[in-house]
Amino acid sequence: MRRYELLIGKKTLIIGGVGSGKTRLTAEILRGLMDRMGSLILMDFAPGRGGVGLPLSSYINIGCVRPESLHAPRIEGRDAEEVLRLARDNEEKIRPILISFLSKPTDALVINDLTIYLHSGDPELLLKCIDSSKTFIGNAYYGKDFDDKGSGLNERERFLVEKLMKIMDLVIKMS
Repeated sequence: MRRYELLIGKKTLIIGGVGSGKTRLTAEILRGLMDRMGSLILMDFAPGRGGVGLPLSSYINIGCVRPESLHAPRIEGRDAEEVLRLARDNEEKIRPILISFLSKPTDALVINDLTIYLHSGDPELLLKCIDSSKTFIGNAYYGKDFDDKGSGLNERERFLVEKLMKIMDLVIKMS
């Protein structure tokens, strides 16, 4: 049995702070399970800005659904209003991808940096997507590395990631 085979048919969330290896581990799992997961869709929501939120393509050569020009709201935003505006812009780019997935779900769903959607998006839509796949592997920022400039983004993100953690079969905490 391969190293990650136990993740098939499970809901797995990889969490950690900036630079903890969440995306690298996600890529390693993909390499190990790609031919065993059945139909697969990979969504990459990493903004890749300010040296954080690296896309999966930094670690593995694989096709994925990736919206253009995603923001790192807490890094790019100058104040609370701009942080929230950038988060809403991300949500508007990501929502159609999630809705499209629900119309034709795959056996496996992999999402890199799902917290970018959770900053402003409807968590129920994300939960429906997770529930629609037999195997889910996602990673999420879970730390205290960012100043949200009074926007409330940090509190919302932490609350929603903790809510996701409760419904997962497995949570992998990176340090």
